[in-house]
Amino acid sequence: MLKHKKIILIPLSIILLLAVFIFGFPALILRHLNSQGSTGSKIAYTHIDELYFTFPFHLHMKNLQVKMRSNDVTFFEGKDSLIGLDWKEIKRGRILFAGKLKEYKVQYAPEFEKGLEEVQAYMMNPGQVVKFSRIKIAESSIVITRYSGVENDKYFTLRELKGKLNNLQVTPERPITRVHLNAKLYGHSHVMVHASFNDKSRPKEWDVNFILEKMLLPDLNKILKKELPLVFKSGVLDVYGEAQSKKGHIEGYLKPFLSDVVIDENDPDRKNPGHTLLSFFTKFYKDEKFKNLSTRIPLIMEGPLKLDYGEILKKVYEKGLDSKETRGLENSLKY
Repeated sequence: MLKHKKIILIPLSIILLLAVFIFGFPALILRHLNSQGSTGSKIAYTHIDELYFTFPFHLHMKNLQVKMRSNDVTFFEGKDSLIGLDWKEIKRGRILFAGKLKEYKVQYAPEFEKGLEEVQAYMMNPGQVVKFSRIKIAESSIVITRYSGVENDKYFTLRELKGKLNNLQVTPERPITRVHLNAKLYGHSHVMVHASFNDKSRPKEWDVNFILEKMLLPDLNKILKKELPLVFKSGVLDVYGEAQSKKGHIEGYLKPFLSDVVIDENDPDRKNPGHTLLSFFTKFYKDEKFKNLSTRIPLIMEGPLKLDYGEILKKVYEKGLDSKETRGLENSLKY
């Protein structure tokens, strides 16, 4: 009889312990994180609505919000996060985690800068218990504005942001972190960034590939009207670029392509100081020959980053802006 009771009690005890762990452990973590998030900073505070386990023992986090204490505005939020052990790293002898972030939104304005710096420092802190080896991003967005809450003053809105950040915890044997990101700018322009960073080299070496396609120039009017007296009625911009840093020397290029450009010559908001520039552009584009333009801008850095204006002016003088560059990345830099 006692043997039968033991046989029943052992699995029941295991089930009870598992239940306490599955339901109790996330609740303790959630309480600790919210307590730390509410008092840990004078600039911002953090709150998480839910934290629970999902099969096979992934931590599922719902509705993360980081708000400024000064005005209670949310500048960093995530609706859905999944955190699990990275079994590839465990096989290498390191206890690291893999994360999947879904429907995250980052809003940038100058007033949020210190708050975003704190978020970055918290995520990159080497003393963190949960260290991520890789992160996958899906269905997220980045909104860049001059001032919070001004809907019509948006500078850039990146939506449908997806990508991967790999090897975030580098080692001497595996020193390279890789980033792959794709997004939609203003809902229709395609943006792609591929980058790698070598932590082993001194100074640190990196390379970046960049593509912007089907950028409608009228979408830039809100920016340009604040900086330049240029208002586009129509036009499409594509940009392709590569850059790399080796031994403190940066080199690369940008290739902009303009097509079907029409500038509004009668815009009432243009300011007097820019009339010369505006006149230059409008005269330039009245000629059908210049309706589709392209050029290649060299990037050179020894110390502060600078554009090679001498090379740019030389090319414009020799060939004009209608230089028949080939669209796409050149893959001309040897990484």
